[in-house]
Amino acid sequence: MKADFYALSFLNTCLLALGAGIFLIDYAVSRNMDLPSMLFLQGLLIALFLAAAAAVRLRHRAARYALIILCALLGAWRLLSVEILPAHDVSAYLGQEVQVTGTLLEAPRIRELPEGVSYRYTLEVGQAVVHGERKASAGRLYVSEFRKTGSEAKPVPEIGDILQAQGEIKPIHTYKNPGQIDFTRQAALHGVRGRLSARQGVDVTPADAHPVRRQIEHIRTFYAKLLAASMSEADAAAIFAMLFGGYEGVNPDLVEAFAVTGLIHILSVSGSHITLLAAVIAAFGRMLHMPVRMTTVLVLLAVGVYTALSGFAVPAVRSALMGGLACIALALERESDARRLLAILAIFLLLLEPRWLFDVSFLLSFAATGGLLYLAPVFHRRMTAWKTPRFISLAVSVTLAAQLAALPVMAWYFGRFSISAFLANIVLLPLVEIILMLALGAGILALCLPFLSKLVFAAASLLLGIVFEGTRFLSRLPYSEVHMAALPAWLTCVYYSLLSIPALPEEERSRLWAPLQKVRGRSLAGVLLMLFLGGILCTAYLKSDEMTVHFIDVGQGDAAVVVTPHGHAFMIDTGGTRDGLFDVGARVDVPYLRHHGVQRLDAIFLTHAHEDHAGGAGSVMKSIETGLLVTASEERREYAKSMQLPFSSALLDKRHVARTGERYAIDGVDIEVLYAPAAQSAAKRETGNELSTVIRVSYGDASFLFTGDLTAEQEAEVLRITSPRATVLKVAHHGSKTSSTDAFLKAAAPLYAVISVGANNTFGHPDPSVLERLETTGARVLRTDCDGAIRFATDGRMLRVKTYR
Repeated sequence: MKADFYALSFLNTCLLALGAGIFLIDYAVSRNMDLPSMLFLQGLLIALFLAAAAAVRLRHRAARYALIILCALLGAWRLLSVEILPAHDVSAYLGQEVQVTGTLLEAPRIRELPEGVSYRYTLEVGQAVVHGERKASAGRLYVSEFRKTGSEAKPVPEIGDILQAQGEIKPIHTYKNPGQIDFTRQAALHGVRGRLSARQGVDVTPADAHPVRRQIEHIRTFYAKLLAASMSEADAAAIFAMLFGGYEGVNPDLVEAFAVTGLIHILSVSGSHITLLAAVIAAFGRMLHMPVRMTTVLVLLAVGVYTALSGFAVPAVRSALMGGLACIALALERESDARRLLAILAIFLLLLEPRWLFDVSFLLSFAATGGLLYLAPVFHRRMTAWKTPRFISLAVSVTLAAQLAALPVMAWYFGRFSISAFLANIVLLPLVEIILMLALGAGILALCLPFLSKLVFAAASLLLGIVFEGTRFLSRLPYSEVHMAALPAWLTCVYYSLLSIPALPEEERSRLWAPLQKVRGRSLAGVLLMLFLGGILCTAYLKSDEMTVHFIDVGQGDAAVVVTPHGHAFMIDTGGTRDGLFDVGARVDVPYLRHHGVQRLDAIFLTHAHEDHAGGAGSVMKSIETGLLVTASEERREYAKSMQLPFSSALLDKRHVARTGERYAIDGVDIEVLYAPAAQSAAKRETGNELSTVIRVSYGDASFLFTGDLTAEQEAEVLRITSPRATVLKVAHHGSKTSSTDAFLKAAAPLYAVISVGANNTFGHPDPSVLERLETTGARVLRTDCDGAIRFATDGRMLRVKTYR
């Protein structure tokens, strides 16, 4: 046992060292630090490898340390190596007009829009024509095509077809906020480093370059058609998602209920999803009294078939390895062997693709699998000793282990911890298992007994209705979930250190307890628990006497959140998109607020009704309790349209129209409406920007001026009635040349100027003339397109600023 423990601890240390090497290089890249050359790193790796080999041969104690350092260097080298692209990679043509030819790798993503249908293709590029010159190329692109309603009908391309399209290659857009999923990095993990919108549509040449992938897609389509013919569209989408992952067409209420009750993994390709499938097959084998080896083979076969049906997607393959490993280990009661294999597998995967260290899917799969292997057996044995029924102890121990192991990741990305998951896993998860088995079996039955398959599908649909109502009931219970802010790095380290103690072998745990078995009459466990809880309380409640102001990266829009010294919060604008196709409020603002522990907003101030300022407010108010909605003078229907709310929505009843000179006080923070133009009819307006309110937020000597899309004419009006002086200026209209006059900037005299603007926007914001004027004032310019989210902290005297990038 002792040798086994040390072997496992050595492997885990090597894994940590590998991750540290990857993280340090990524940190250096994000901070634009000087990096060692590849040649230097390769030379150092060779030298250290030879030294480690010699130490191992001589059985010197330094061998372990040399190997650990070698792993750290390997991590650094691998991350640098994957970031170096070949010269002929298609991403070399970013910003240029290119005609590309390539092979379709995945089934098109189809989206119904009011004016037509949007298609997105993932293309393996083989050739590019740049400035009339034909060049061999490599890499992948997202190619989008829009077909207007009533246009000539064209066949939808299939996997393996050859596609040709022309347009400008642009970078993948992402929102650069803490806790936000990085879409640019996610696309790079799939080899995609650019996007192209086809100007003249896409030309398709039928081919069969990927016959296996095409056949798998045909099977998925076959299942989708069977489901659609046997039940409602919503039920068909939900069961298809349970089988193959994804959220397309799934009822948003079902998604939210699953998220609250901790069953959301059922709708995605995850280790938990595959473990569930493997567990069902293993239980089936036990019920038939099959030999252990035969059951294991059956489990592996089921996991392999599922991975194939998912299209051999990278997350599916990775999750199959991890989830299948955990299930087999638990079934065979060989946790110690599986733990070593998990460490070796993680090392192998990170060497294969080091950027997975920053992928939420990888982190959740690894954390949940680790929890199943290290903690679930401990919890199960303890609950069994308490005479808990086996099916309850298994469900609770597995749920608790996976939730605790993944808690810091969940807090960072989603800001929630499900309490109702324990009951959901006992009551509802068995029904989900039955639905999965019925749906898979019905697809096979359809080949020989189509009528019977429809009955089975109908039974699955009926059970889904029960599960849906059950999850809705559980999600509405008090404290069904706990919202929590992201844990700081030091607290995360303490958390995992304490969490690892129950998984230690008995002799190691005894050796750990022995020196401090009693601390003034208290057990060490109690002392450690009190220290940890004290750390959480200190982080959550004993905050410094500071106000923080966050400028959120919402692309081409404005959004800011102010958090007062005692945890009150309010927003000034919420961002949004003009076409309303992407819900900035739900997918950017709400995750950002939860990441920082904001559970209630005292108010939302909207400078005007344009979608890029007010579009996200509707979703924010639906998800986060909001006290007051303060708007400019536009009519209610304009805000209802921007916020995508019904005109009669109760949320709009909270609306109050701002007036010049009004003041609000929230927890010692002063909010002053410096300027609020009177209402104008739509016919008299030029753009609507001239209705922007101007708001100044002050705390002590520090002040922040929010100007919306204020125009030059209105800036002159502000100067006529008041002084706009402020420490930090939110530059008007994203840096447009129609704003930020010399007179206004001199009167404001800011130390910092924040420009909230989208990367590579089509408006050319910020205008060079505005940047020149800001430079003349001496203000330090910060931009969300370059710096990501921008966070100021002040105690009323001193001011600190931190940018995400």
